[in-house]
Amino acid sequence: MRVPLDNIVGSMNDGWRINRTTMVGEHLTNFLGSQAAQAETVARVARTIAEREAQRGIDHDLRARFASAWATTQIVKLHGLRNVARFTAGDNPGAEGSISKLVGQENEKELFELMVDAQGAAGLEETRWTRAWLSTRASTIGGGTSEIHRNKLAERVLGMPRDPWADDDASAPQTTDAPVDLRRPLTTIEKWSHAMTDTPLPSPLPAASYIQLDGPEPRLSFLKCRSCGTMFLEPERLACARCGSRDGFDAHEPRYEGTLHSYSIVHRSFPGTAVPFISAVVDIDDGPSLKGNLRGVPFDADQIDGAMRVRIVFDDALGRRDADGNAYISHFFEPLAAD
Repeated sequence: MRVPLDNIVGSMNDGWRINRTTMVGEHLTNFLGSQAAQAETVARVARTIAEREAQRGIDHDLRARFASAWATTQIVKLHGLRNVARFTAGDNPGAEGSISKLVGQENEKELFELMVDAQGAAGLEETRWTRAWLSTRASTIGGGTSEIHRNKLAERVLGMPRDPWADDDASAPQTTDAPVDLRRPLTTIEKWSHAMTDTPLPSPLPAASYIQLDGPEPRLSFLKCRSCGTMFLEPERLACARCGSRDGFDAHEPRYEGTLHSYSIVHRSFPGTAVPFISAVVDIDDGPSLKGNLRGVPFDADQIDGAMRVRIVFDDALGRRDADGNAYISHFFEPLAAD
């Protein structure tokens, strides 16, 4: 998709700063609604605990948890109001807005869990409170995960060193000249283990849970419902999301070919991510739809067949490493015609 220059907000190559500023505004406006809802929840929890204690006597544990949740709610409220005042005065609170998001939504989880516990056996029934308690798990993901906001606070408020980005100035890893056993060819896994860095690694790591590295070559493994045949990417499930069956799942390794379903040529991405690249969704033969990067084709929509046949290959995940320097292995799509 091409965006006309007249539609660009701000100056060229300044999108990340603008994005951070708009995110601050989003967090502040969301704070106003969530804070009002939390104040109502606190009052409702207090009434529920009072009703429980009228029948069963004082519960010191519930009281202590409620006192902590109430105090945190007041702190988040005062901090949020301060940021709103700064923002409306033309100041940018910056990363400090993450405090309201992080602490507020973690506290919201505690509040609804406290509400469910205060109800006793009634808390096991499906009610607005149990649904709200489950929903708070998603709240710590949407709008930036709690881990992302902790990183923002650590780096931009506390001044701690940030994690390295892919575009940092650093020497590229060199292949090793260490002798290898030439009596047999190395497996793909061994090649990645020995050739990704100067120091041979114990083994690379899968970039996704459905990538298995338990043999000489990487492979895909999905879950297939025994009742309806629906396939899922995650490694474990309690029930099928399509038919509701709890009869279990079987591991399924698909054919490593499929048909391109959709794609997007990405020219701008998160800082540190090399562009352009092609993000694609492929309908795998006898398997689910899978997202990944399409390579081996030009970055030109006029030269890409929107229904091309592709194969799935495995390779180093664009130089990504974990904290110990271990490489990640990911899947990629390539045109079958490349053979």
